Amino acid sequence: MANLFLVSFLISLTFCFIIIFLFNKSLYIGSDHFDGPQKFHDRPTPRIGGVGIFVAFAVAVLYLMVFKKNSVYLYFFISSLPIFLFGLLEDITRKVAPKIRLLAAILSGLLVYFLLDVYLTRIGIPYVDNIFHI
Repeated sequence: MANLFLVSFLISLTFCFIIIFLFNKSLYIGSDHFDGPQKFHDRPTPRIGGVGIFVAFAVAVLYLMVFKKNSVYLYFFISSLPIFLFGLLEDITRKVAPKIRLLAAILSGLLVYFLLDVYLTRIGIPYVDNIFHI
């Protein structure tokens, strides 16, 4: 299992370096602008570094599915696809509305609930926990 962690790390590192290299050659790929109320970068910064992490995640899931013969990993991967894809689309185009990204996150959460039967029973906030019991 430690080898899987190392391989995933190296894949993520490699893809992130490639993304940064491509970003330096063509500034229009997923670049962050300097203007706007929530912007804090003072030079062009790539926004699509999550691609490297997600590729490493996909390779790890593929490995675990082949060698562990368990579909849970595939379901977890499928559940993460909506939020990843809409986040990536936002990083590249900067034209995906926050409501759409929120709906993608809700869809990912619903997929986790239905495919993996994972849910919250409490979160430790007294009055909110009563809502979860319903």
